[in-house]
Amino acid sequence: MKPEIVPIPWKDVEAWLRELAQRMGGVDCILGIARSGAPLATALSYLTPNATLGYVTRTVPVGPEAASYDFEGSRKDRAADLARTLRLPTLPEGLRSFLIVDDVATFGDTMDRVRRLVASRYPEASIRMACFAADVERVRDAHPDLVALIEHSRGIDNQATYLTFPWNLESI
Repeated sequence: MKPEIVPIPWKDVEAWLRELAQRMGGVDCILGIARSGAPLATALSYLTPNATLGYVTRTVPVGPEAASYDFEGSRKDRAADLARTLRLPTLPEGLRSFLIVDDVATFGDTMDRVRRLVASRYPEASIRMACFAADVERVRDAHPDLVALIEHSRGIDNQATYLTFPWNLESI
């Protein structure tokens, strides 16, 4: 079954970011996860100008294909790739609170990996997470402790619904 493609307009993204900025209070650092978490984190930083802004990057290219998941197959391989390729930016010492931002949490593997990276560098910091959409059932199955930590605009079944954002451009 091919997923339904659902375009998300900027106005929906902006409304969610404004609500998120109001709810989250002050955080010391906003971390956007490359690729699609970066535009969300950048826009959120304009609404919370006192927070440090950083980007979690991948050390290898992700290629021209849109993000997709092999729901039947190699999630373990993807998790191993995340452990090997995700990197935190250089950040100031003494940060006490983080908000990790991504577009969609399907299983929560990426957010969990970034959370662990932040916790290893800043063991005393509080860590919150936000994504525009979350496949809550899959996240709960894969990482039960993350469900309560991830703020999201909408729940989805990411196998049936694929969200496309304004910044998801086709490669040249």
